[in-house]
Amino acid sequence: GKLVGWTGPFRLIDQPDIINDLLAGKSRKLGNSRDAESATKALMLKLDQTIKNPTGNDGEPPLCLINIRPSKSEEPNPFGNTDKRFVYNAITLRSAISRIYHVGMTRVISDPPLPEDRKYDIMFSWPKGDLRLGRSLLQQAVEATFDLKIRREKRVMDVYVLTVPDGSTPSLEQGTPSVRYNPETRHAAPTQEILDRMDAGEPFFVTLGYLREFAESLSFALSLPVVDETDTEGSYWFCFPYDLDKPDVPLLIKTIEEKYGLKLTRAKRKIEVLVVEGVSVDSESSR
Repeated sequence: GKLVGWTGPFRLIDQPDIINDLLAGKSRKLGNSRDAESATKALMLKLDQTIKNPTGNDGEPPLCLINIRPSKSEEPNPFGNTDKRFVYNAITLRSAISRIYHVGMTRVISDPPLPEDRKYDIMFSWPKGDLRLGRSLLQQAVEATFDLKIRREKRVMDVYVLTVPDGSTPSLEQGTPSVRYNPETRHAAPTQEILDRMDAGEPFFVTLGYLREFAESLSFALSLPVVDETDTEGSYWFCFPYDLDKPDVPLLIKTIEEKYGLKLTRAKRKIEVLVVEGVSVDSESSR
C-alpha cells in the first residue's frame, strides 16, 4: 500500500530489477514524471466525464458517443485508447481519415487536397467492445459531417519498392523488449545513448516493427507509398539520425542501403488507395 513512484511498462520491461528492489525494501529513483502523470490523468478524467456526461446532466452514460469538433489544442494529447473508446486530439482531417480507415496517409487521395490548416478533436465511445461496428459508424459520421464521399479502389501509382538485393542478406537488428522510454518527452529508443540524444534535440527516425510497418513509416519521409517486397519475417528496430521535418530523399535511400542492406527503388504498382471526394477548397467552410 505504499506509493513509491510513477513509471510505465517500457521501463519495467527494461529494468525488471526495480520490482525486486522495491519488494526488498530498497529505495529506487524512478524519475521525475509527476507533470506528465498529472497531465495524462487530467486528460483521462476529462474524457471519462465527457463520455459519462456529454450534455452536462446526470443521466445515464451514452450507449454510443461520437464527438467531432474543432480543436483548441496545439499538440496532440496522450490518451490511452482501448477496444471500447479512443480519442484523437488536434488532428488534421487527412490524418483522422487515415487512422479511422486504417490506410496510410500517402494512400489518401483527394483533389483538391484535404485542408491542413484546421485541426479537430475526435472522440468515440462504443461500449459493446467490438470496434468493427463502431468504427463503421464513425466513418459514416466523418463523411456526413464534412460532406465527403470516401471509397476504396485500386490504382496504378508511383511508389517506392523496398527489396533485398539478389544474393544478399539484410543487416537487421532484431526487435526486443529492451526499450528506453522518457514519459516526459514521449521519446522511445533502443538504447539509453540514443534516448539521451533524442531528449537533447537530435532528430532520429525510430520504428520498431515488421518490414511492412517500416515501409509505411518511410512513406511519410518519401511522400510516396512504399511497398514492402522484402519477403522478410520478424520484428526489427530501425533507428538512425534523420530529420523528418527536413526530408532528404537521396540521404534516406543511401542510409537504408548502407545500414540495413535494403534497396528503395521508384516503380509503379497497383495498390489500394482511399479516394476522398467533395473536399471544399475553402478550409473555413470545413465543419
